[in-house]
Amino acid sequence: MGVFSIAKTITRNLFSRPPTSRYPAEPAKRFDLTRGHLVFEPEKCRVCRICMLRCPTQAIVVDREKRTWECDHFRCITCGNCVELCPADCLHLNPAYRSPEVEHPAKEFHEIPAPTPKEDAGSEKAEA
Repeated sequence: MGVFSIAKTITRNLFSRPPTSRYPAEPAKRFDLTRGHLVFEPEKCRVCRICMLRCPTQAIVVDREKRTWECDHFRCITCGNCVELCPADCLHLNPAYRSPEVEHPAKEFHEIPAPTPKEDAGSEKAEA
């Protein structure tokens, strides 16, 4: 009896489609609430380090002196804590998945531009 049930399972598996998708050869399905990958906009960053302090896997490293932001994508679990807590709104979750990476470390590195000095409007009025 057991041999027939095994033969039935083997036959069904041979002639049916695989239950998993063939990503990256076939694009993955996207849904409205899919958390695909983290996107960083360095020009908006205030270097507050909240994203680094609240990351549960410590995938984000922010250096204030060098003004750099770095994310290790092998450690990131795409939980969204950094996106929710960022006061500058410089982090977003893109619903598209990242392409597969085989080399470790898969790090994203950005230099944060220095803030532009704001012209003092009061000094212009005084000169005029």
